Amino acid sequence: MGLAMSICICLLLCACGQDGRGEEVMPAAGRDANREPPPPPPPPDVGNIGRYDACRATPRRALSDADRCRIAHYASDCTPAADCMVQCLNSAHGVEVGGGCEHVCGVGPHAWRVMPPAPTHCD
Repeated sequence: MGLAMSICICLLLCACGQDGRGEEVMPAAGRDANREPPPPPPPPDVGNIGRYDACRATPRRALSDADRCRIAHYASDCTPAADCMVQCLNSAHGVEVGGGCEHVCGVGPHAWRVMPPAPTHCD
């Protein structure tokens, strides 16, 4: 058998994913293409914003003085929307979400409700 024929057979076997001995030679990327993608990451912790907790939330991150001031401001007139703000401000990731807790609470569970005024004396 000539060299050209050997090359053709080799190329044919490789195209079929075998090395001539019956063993698979498919590249790793080809094998991974048929696998299920990994699950998405869990959503950020923005607090228990779907449940009214009378503005009592345990901090799940280190709070600054400004954070504590804002939490006290919202807790002083505890409406469901203010409770959402307290929950979110105490959460691990609420302030990091695009738009912060105002977005989490004003667009999320309390959309179209009157949000409490933001404190102006805490910053």
